[in-house]
Amino acid sequence: MDKQAKTAIYSFSVFIIIASMLFLIHPVKSAEEPWTIQGNSVYVNDSNIYINITPHTSNHPKIEFKTHSWSGNLDLVVGFNTTEIMPKGAYTNPHQGNITRKYICNYEFNFTTSPKFATCFKQYNSTINNQTNETELKTKILFNHSFETENSTTKTITWFEEAEVWDDISGDFNLIEQEMLGFDKWYYKQGINANAGQIYKLKLDFEHQTLGGSNKYFFGFKPSSQTIQQAIDSGTFYYIDPWTESWNANIVSYYNFTQTSGNILDAVTDTGNDLATISITRGVTGQIGNGVATILSAGQIKDNVTGFPQTDGNFSINFWSKAETAGANKHIIGWQDASGDGDRIQVWIDGGNYFIRSDGTVVSSISTGVAPTLSSFEMVSVLYDADVNNLSFWIDGVYKSSVSSTFTAPAGNCFSIGKNCDNNYAYNGTIDELGIWNKSLTPTELTNIYNAQKDGFVNGSYTADFGDTTSPTFDENPSNLSIIYGTSVSQEINGSDETEFDNYAINFTEKYTIGFTSGVLTNTSELKVGVDLINVTINDTANNIAYAIMRIEVNQSTEGFYININDTSPTTFGETLLVSSNDTDGFILYQNGSIITNASVLNLGTSTYNFTAIRNDTANYSNVISTSIFQINQNTEACNVVFNETSPVTYPTTPLVSSDCTSGFILYRNNSIITNNTQIALGSSTYNFTVIRNDTTNYSNIYDEETFQINKGTLIALINSSTGSFTIELGTAVNISYNETIIGDDDVNYTMYNDSIFILNNTEFNDSIGTYQIVVNSTGGANYSSNINISTQVLTYQDTTAPTITLPVYTNATLKKNTQTLTLNISVLDFGGFTNSVCNVDINGTNQTFDVDANNWCNFTVGNLTNLADGNSTINVYVNDTSNNRGLNNSFVVYIDTIAPILTINNPTGVDETASPTLFKITTNEISSCIYSTNGGSNTSLTTSDNLTHTKTEDLSEDTHTTTFYCNDTILNSNSDSIEYLFRKIGMTGGGSGGGGFGGQFLIKEPNITLISLEDEVVAEIEQKPLQVTILDNVGAWELNEYMIYLVFPTLFIFLLVSISFMVRRK
Repeated sequence: MDKQAKTAIYSFSVFIIIASMLFLIHPVKSAEEPWTIQGNSVYVNDSNIYINITPHTSNHPKIEFKTHSWSGNLDLVVGFNTTEIMPKGAYTNPHQGNITRKYICNYEFNFTTSPKFATCFKQYNSTINNQTNETELKTKILFNHSFETENSTTKTITWFEEAEVWDDISGDFNLIEQEMLGFDKWYYKQGINANAGQIYKLKLDFEHQTLGGSNKYFFGFKPSSQTIQQAIDSGTFYYIDPWTESWNANIVSYYNFTQTSGNILDAVTDTGNDLATISITRGVTGQIGNGVATILSAGQIKDNVTGFPQTDGNFSINFWSKAETAGANKHIIGWQDASGDGDRIQVWIDGGNYFIRSDGTVVSSISTGVAPTLSSFEMVSVLYDADVNNLSFWIDGVYKSSVSSTFTAPAGNCFSIGKNCDNNYAYNGTIDELGIWNKSLTPTELTNIYNAQKDGFVNGSYTADFGDTTSPTFDENPSNLSIIYGTSVSQEINGSDETEFDNYAINFTEKYTIGFTSGVLTNTSELKVGVDLINVTINDTANNIAYAIMRIEVNQSTEGFYININDTSPTTFGETLLVSSNDTDGFILYQNGSIITNASVLNLGTSTYNFTAIRNDTANYSNVISTSIFQINQNTEACNVVFNETSPVTYPTTPLVSSDCTSGFILYRNNSIITNNTQIALGSSTYNFTVIRNDTTNYSNIYDEETFQINKGTLIALINSSTGSFTIELGTAVNISYNETIIGDDDVNYTMYNDSIFILNNTEFNDSIGTYQIVVNSTGGANYSSNINISTQVLTYQDTTAPTITLPVYTNATLKKNTQTLTLNISVLDFGGFTNSVCNVDINGTNQTFDVDANNWCNFTVGNLTNLADGNSTINVYVNDTSNNRGLNNSFVVYIDTIAPILTINNPTGVDETASPTLFKITTNEISSCIYSTNGGSNTSLTTSDNLTHTKTEDLSEDTHTTTFYCNDTILNSNSDSIEYLFRKIGMTGGGSGGGGFGGQFLIKEPNITLISLEDEVVAEIEQKPLQVTILDNVGAWELNEYMIYLVFPTLFIFLLVSISFMVRRK
């Protein structure tokens, strides 16, 4: 392997995590597995839990952890080896927040105000011709940034930026001092309610006690229900040892075969196990040199060693091998007793396979079953785990086989390479990077070793090209810095190399960082007062290294430190003081020697006060104490008795008494305490009110006394709740009462009089028409003056209601002729009476007057209806009562009728009458009763059902008759009418003749018939034609009239042969 590559590995301590972790989801313990290193992170992530620590070998690691399937209360546990490292702080809940950044330029400084932008730069001469030493001036930008504030004198800028901010929970951890697992202090935080799947974050800050070492700190978590020891014993402790030892931890000896001269093969890990017996010439091809030991059956390396694994203990053997041949009994490496017999641990090639040889008294050979790959490098590993008695064999970090084996006897101290200690059994091949451990390496550690070394072996043969071995150089040694506390470092370091420059690095990563390629050194955390020594290294691409020590001294800040008070001393009592300090890094504020909170709002009494601020950080500041004396004087504000009314006032009153004091006080009335702002109902008197302030220290005005006068009041009483006069309708009852304005005062009495006659309050009054005077008198007491006639009221009874007029026995619309008289019985009613009152009746325009009798009636007959027209005439009845209220009743009428009824004679009609008996029928235009007389005979009444249609039938002789009809209406208006007519009888067809009729036979010519349908009847219309008949009569000749005949058929049956009745008469 390349020398510089291997040197770099040791120089930078590439740690390969070798510890293991117990995985557990309570209460079942899972199998033991290692955790994984990836980049600068160490993590474990299985089906149960997840823990990740980045960067795991830093003084500021960030930790993420979660459970995958379990929820419950957890305790965080952080262990420390305080000989190596000390805790400084713990933080959680990362979030974005604004912070103030500061930068101090130690070189050239320039800035602009619009925009606000500053640049720090360096100018230097750079050689452009080595032969002539010609140079040119160059400028290198070291830092530039926008700013909020700038100071050109100190070349300082500040600005705000959003950054990750963590909450400080350092005080939430408890401490147990107990030696466990190599750690002496254990800090734990209890009762975190963890939900499955939720990631929790923690950041830790450390301070190194030594630069070396590897077993520094430890992180894990456990159930809250268990102690740390219980969790460890029960396997319920999840943890990672983040800053674990490198893969050379627990190593006994390691040989890298890099020597090219001398007689000793160095053990790079321990000079006590160097190998001095070398039968191989160095620097010759095929022998030791150029980074490998090529044995080729030609030599041996051996010596006695100490500390190699013995008896039944853990061990590991790891080396690179390139075997040229494989045969019997080829010893590669091993240790045994000096005689070559007995106890041993050896790795051989035998029978074509790798063998492991061990024994107590008899040699025991264990075949791995794995054949070597000839002429090609491969990494061979033999691991023994004494806990489980397991011997395993690995090639290139990959498991190949294992057997159960126990080592019970010492293995010896003679260590040999190439042959055994007896110089037998030569190995034909090349080996490199040989290591012996007194522990069993983990699979992860084997993988890490393989990955770190495999690039030195190409296609089965090792390339030994030394290349560039010249270290880079500093252009100038890094300047020591002297800065003020609170400022930042930004220092450019320049390095160069004759071939190709690679990077910058520092060892002090707890506070500083350096640009990997820029070389700008800046601080990553606040720098405290003190001196830091920083080892600055520069590397070229061949991994050649140069270093320089840089000194940074942080001096105390001279920043001013003072107390701020929001008011100017002296001030007056009652002012609120806000006391604070300008310091932002922490301080304690005192008032007269007692601690108060910064920015305290203080309400202080009259006195002189001493405010002192002392900075917490006395190391980083020179100004650490500030004092201010503040004076508060008495307040001069008034403290008076205040009334809401001006004395004197009249009773009754409820004055509001208060004080304008702004601080506590006591208010008195006639030496008795009363409540402030109290409305007091006081009697007529003179009162003394006094106010005394409670605070007699902080106020100058503390007392006031006032007199208040209340005079007697005047009594008032309202009759029926009003004053003056009022009128009441006759017949109305009213309660006469007075309404006292003063109720509950036993000293006050009221009396009421009606026309000087005493009456009780609430007396019912219902008198005759007239005027009455009501008076109320009063006698006062302690608070009122007596008053005569305090209320007077005039009460008047009057009649304004017209009489009520009725005609209770009169039938409305009675029929009368205008020649008849009309009798009326009129009833009149009125509360006021009818003294000298009369009834005036007007029907035809002439008033007729009648006295009202003692029973309030007007009974009389109206004798004059003359000149009234037919129809309804209104009966107007007027009556005046005693108070001359006039009433009218015009709700009745009399109906005048002077017209006789009109009669119409419906039958006889004035033509021949043939029906027997004969019907007499007349109609009238109004209700009438009718009679008739024929030929001057006696009168006969006609019958009627509605008094409008009148009928009667009578048998008449054949002759000419005159009938007169007479009709009277209901009031006997009469009318008559007469009619003349001939009555004769006519014979009918059919056998024989009747009395006075026609008897005989005649022929009828069949007529033409037209049928007409009328709803449910059929009407046959026979054509009007002279009937051709032969009449046989012994009287004489007869003639036939043309005649229209209608036949009504009950059904639709039609008969063409019909019987026809007809009339004939003599010529």
